[in-house]
Amino acid sequence: MPIVEIVSFTASPAALADVSLGDASLKYTKNAEGALSVVRGFQVEDKTRGYTVITWESLDHHKKMTERDDYPAFVESLKPTLASPLQIQHVQFDGDATAAFTAPVTEITIAKPKEGKTRADIEAVIEEIKKNSHLVKGAHPPLAWGKVQQEPEAYVLAIGWDSVEAHLTAVKVAPIDSLVAKLAEVADYDLKHVTLNQ
Repeated sequence: MPIVEIVSFTASPAALADVSLGDASLKYTKNAEGALSVVRGFQVEDKTRGYTVITWESLDHHKKMTERDDYPAFVESLKPTLASPLQIQHVQFDGDATAAFTAPVTEITIAKPKEGKTRADIEAVIEEIKKNSHLVKGAHPPLAWGKVQQEPEAYVLAIGWDSVEAHLTAVKVAPIDSLVAKLAEVADYDLKHVTLNQ
């Protein structure tokens, strides 16, 4: 089953001034064996935060890329574009996440159980939200979710939207309003909006 790699970072001033500085690294990744799709963009809330989302045939395909002879040179080539270390998460979503990562705006939420709550508590609420996501105006369902391989207590939820405004409106309308409140009862979560392009 495909695995999605979500890479985030603070972009350097040079990369913010000229996003084409990242084109060579984007091409390298797109041409890697097993890379099904690669999109990149910036966070809406903090326009200095860059994102690259890679869908791999498997985690082994990602590992094979890191074992290539030219991989150290690839890593070195990233440095002029970065103002922070890379944050990398591998997520095996419960289904196809294409709709989330090809929408005009992608909501990426990282959720962890609150003290005294369990992963099962979070999963139950996420499933309820997913079941109702097709009813929401401006959404690009399905909601995709899965555990972060590097952090088993953490989940990533991804869903596409027409716009940030569409999302902010949706969470005020039943049944999503009560489900978001339920999620807040069982999870600490961090929500960001990202605009991604091929």
